[in-house]
Amino acid sequence: MAAPLYLRCLGAPGLYTAGGAPIRFKVRKHLALLVYLAIEPRARHARDALAALLWPRVPAREARHSLATALTVLRGVLGADVLDASRDFVRLPPGALDLDLDRLAAGDVLASDHRPALPVAGFLEELEVPDAAEFMLWRERQRARLLPQVRDALVVQMDRCRRTGDWAGIEPLADTLLRLDELNEDAVRAKMEARAFVGDRISALKLYEGWRAQVYEELGAAPAPHLEQLAQRLRRRGIERPLLDLPAVQTARWHDQPFVGRAAEYQQLYEGWERMRRGEPGHVLVTGLAGVGKTTLVERFTTAVALEGAVVVRVQGHELERELPYAVLAELVRQLLDRPGAAATSPEALAELGRVVPEVRRRYPATTNAEPPSQASCTIKTVTALVELICAVADESPVVIALDNAHLVDAESAQTLFPAIRRTVSSNVLAVIVLRTVHAKPSAVDVRYSEFASWPQVRDLALQRFALDDALTLAEHISEQHGRPSRATLTLLALASGGLPALLTRLISDWAYLGKAALPMSPAAIDLPHEDSSSTERYVASVLSNWHGSLDESSLRVLQVASALGHRLDELALYTLGGIEPDAALFGLGQLYRAGLLTDSPEGVLTFPSEAHRQLCYRSAPRVFRQELHRRIALQLEKNVDWHDSRSLLDLAWHWLMSPEPRRAERPLLAGARRSLLRGASMEAQIALDAALPRISAEAAAEALCLLAQAMQEGGRWLDADALLTHSDAEPRHEYKCARLRSETALDRHDEQSLRTAVLELFSAPTNSTSIIDAARTAAFVAHHTSDCAIPHAAVESLSIHDKCEGFDVDEQLALSMWRAQLAFHLGRRDEARGRLQELQASLGRLPLGADLRSRILTGLAIIDASDGNYEDAFAKQLSAHQAAVAGAADPLRRTCAANLAIFSLRLGRFPDTLKWTDQLCRDGDHAWTWPDQAAAQPKACIALAYLRRHDESLAIARSLLQRATHCAAGWRKASLLLDLADAMLLVGRSSEALGMARDALAHVPTLGSARRIVGPVLRWTALLSEADGSRRRMEIVRKDLLEMAERLDAIDLVQASAALNSNGMLPDERYWQSLLAQATRRLPRATLSQIVSLGFPEADALWARP
Repeated sequence: MAAPLYLRCLGAPGLYTAGGAPIRFKVRKHLALLVYLAIEPRARHARDALAALLWPRVPAREARHSLATALTVLRGVLGADVLDASRDFVRLPPGALDLDLDRLAAGDVLASDHRPALPVAGFLEELEVPDAAEFMLWRERQRARLLPQVRDALVVQMDRCRRTGDWAGIEPLADTLLRLDELNEDAVRAKMEARAFVGDRISALKLYEGWRAQVYEELGAAPAPHLEQLAQRLRRRGIERPLLDLPAVQTARWHDQPFVGRAAEYQQLYEGWERMRRGEPGHVLVTGLAGVGKTTLVERFTTAVALEGAVVVRVQGHELERELPYAVLAELVRQLLDRPGAAATSPEALAELGRVVPEVRRRYPATTNAEPPSQASCTIKTVTALVELICAVADESPVVIALDNAHLVDAESAQTLFPAIRRTVSSNVLAVIVLRTVHAKPSAVDVRYSEFASWPQVRDLALQRFALDDALTLAEHISEQHGRPSRATLTLLALASGGLPALLTRLISDWAYLGKAALPMSPAAIDLPHEDSSSTERYVASVLSNWHGSLDESSLRVLQVASALGHRLDELALYTLGGIEPDAALFGLGQLYRAGLLTDSPEGVLTFPSEAHRQLCYRSAPRVFRQELHRRIALQLEKNVDWHDSRSLLDLAWHWLMSPEPRRAERPLLAGARRSLLRGASMEAQIALDAALPRISAEAAAEALCLLAQAMQEGGRWLDADALLTHSDAEPRHEYKCARLRSETALDRHDEQSLRTAVLELFSAPTNSTSIIDAARTAAFVAHHTSDCAIPHAAVESLSIHDKCEGFDVDEQLALSMWRAQLAFHLGRRDEARGRLQELQASLGRLPLGADLRSRILTGLAIIDASDGNYEDAFAKQLSAHQAAVAGAADPLRRTCAANLAIFSLRLGRFPDTLKWTDQLCRDGDHAWTWPDQAAAQPKACIALAYLRRHDESLAIARSLLQRATHCAAGWRKASLLLDLADAMLLVGRSSEALGMARDALAHVPTLGSARRIVGPVLRWTALLSEADGSRRRMEIVRKDLLEMAERLDAIDLVQASAALNSNGMLPDERYWQSLLAQATRRLPRATLSQIVSLGFPEADALWARP
């Protein structure tokens, strides 16, 4: 329990009650005695020594009397029993007082919920006892002893201020540290930052120059590089030519700008920066209502990290630029090209970026791609090129990418940016995405942000409305510039703002301009709803209405066109699109700037004060004008549209949708969506269809819903797709039947017999290339989820008549070849499957294939390599497939990749990697559509934990999986799960449980044909059960079936089967079997063979002994 009295020894000493009230001493030496006794509590102090310490200039008798008087005073303050005093000795027991030095020694110097931060200063700074030389010497020794702790405490507190954005609080701490250590670099850095953040760049540089001269004069040393670089960044605003190529840091905008109510949120951002500097991956998603202060918070943060050496790249989405492909991407690339290190980007990457960003072609004409920019598509190659550019800059300095108004980013930029950001998560890069949680118009790329928020490396930072106290504090700061109103008026303004700081700022400005006629002075202002951003928009609308009255018609027209141009509003030539000559546009922009409707951005270009202002200005433009503009664009695009290019088609469809003739969007929309699905760009199709559905006819909507369901299936949204299909009017359509069958399969709603019948019906009367491809895709999907060979057999026979793919275009041929390769693999024709996939792989660099198709191709090749026993090659291909799936937000493929990577890691003996990939897989939750992949990988995690001797964890996961085993509809899946768990039980020493699980598993696969995917484990456990039961009957039965399928077995299944047969003396002597076994053992990793030995077959090591 804490002592009731608190003794402060740092700074001005004093004794305080538990409530903080000071206890005053009339005699200074009485306080000095208390401090001495409190700090030296271990030994008893002789009275004579204490008298000589504090009263050395008086006779000993008087000194002892003064000491006795002082002790009497202390007893009256502390309590009669606190001091341990005798005739000759005095002692203050440890713990009798609560000392600030105890907090200092423990490093407990920061504020908490229960007590404030520790006031840190020099030891006994204001306690002088001139006539007690020994005491003063003791004080100096204590100061020297405590100085390192005091210095460290001040650095910690300054760091906390830096983390929370409290630049007003950091300067007094820096001053204190400079008083104690005038050459301290931490103090100078903090003081320079504090001065810079209040806009006083000149005094910050003067401080640095004086300190640098003093360091050189006294120590002959130079400042640390990070301090010199900080000074260089501040100088970039001046006329001095920098010695280092460092970006300028704009700090003047924070002059007289208060920072209220966001310390905790700022700290989370700053900690994200620190984690990135330590090499810990992670990005930040900042969310909140319009006007809640997201942009201000992020800009303040980016200013701070820029002072610390970060390269800050800030881009922003705009309302109308959602319709302009690659608008945000182009701005990001342009800024990156201006940064140090960008020149290290490879010519190939620059050429790829040049396809979609004209600025790259202008700067690097020698590296441009021959393909016109309008034909570029956002593929994994573009993502890779952007990642290379970002990493090239990050190799020079840490990079912070701030994406503001993310909900307004165009779909094409989002399709590139977010995969690229995800791939930079392990680099020297921090991305801060700013997203409005409530916006009037749903974003076509909202799905990207929901997926971004679900990534485990992303931390969500949700900004809440200000509490009334914080709103009042902010109002007081802001109103100082306008003549502070009364407290009642401030309260009214704070209430009317609804806790939105941006709205509060405008309200106060309006109050200063209009007085009591301002909106918040009316009762309606206080009753504004605060559930969404409507209060902001209603207020901004009123302000615009007031300002509009002072603008002429020409300036209003400029305002409308400027709102449509977004961040290009200062490009005068573009105003001719709205019938405004450049001279008139320049004059109008000046008028708008003077009226406050336009302002300077941090980059020094004209912009709107907020997105709410710009949207309302855009809406103020006549609807007919906006629609006519879109119509003209659509007519121009339609003249040269490529009906085989999904992106051109969807772009054309979008402009028709925004025009007066939205029905003309239907044909390019449906054709573009189908083309996207063929190319494996399901997310592209999903975004376009989702946005267009409310604006097209009922007939087209039925077809669009079916396509949207297919796109959702590719994205793993099985329940959403199932709901769409259930309520769709497209039931007679062939594509509807295919999508419905895939949904039923994924959600385990059919037995194998009914699935076989349904699949065979799909091939009964295919009418065109689309229906043939849909049928092949569905057959491959169903075959993957079942063990019925009749399905791939029937599909392959039906497809044989289309060997030459007559009437199929390039995209259709690629898609059909993909599904035929999968069907061939399910029939055991690995060479045929490999050949088709390798042909597809060769086309990856030549054709704009989507991420889905890329991932499928690489996954197929990886599985074939694994079947041959080449797990190293398989792992590398599967990792590339996983990256492609992540880039394309293809969740089902990503889960399949993660499951395969977990299995391959186990085969290679990399048990921690098995756990890592399994953990990543399980983050998607427990659902019917995620269970097959989890059922394949999680038992492997049990085995890996067993090998790592983490038996308790292995058993815990095994018990959980046993409870969920009923979710396996297919018998072979349940058998596979149980046999893996049996392996884990065997490894942890629970043989009887393992045998019981194996018996249950084998009951689900009565024949070896029904277990063709798990032949090896079935043979192994059949042999172990035969040995346990003393019967070889089942082994004799399965041996005959095994010999018939030997050539179709995977390498690991062949080796496991050989080990099982060898243990029962049944190993075939045939040469072909021995040849197959020799090939398999040569390819399989040593770790895999060792695992088979450890699972109950020690004698099998002789089968594959190698020199």
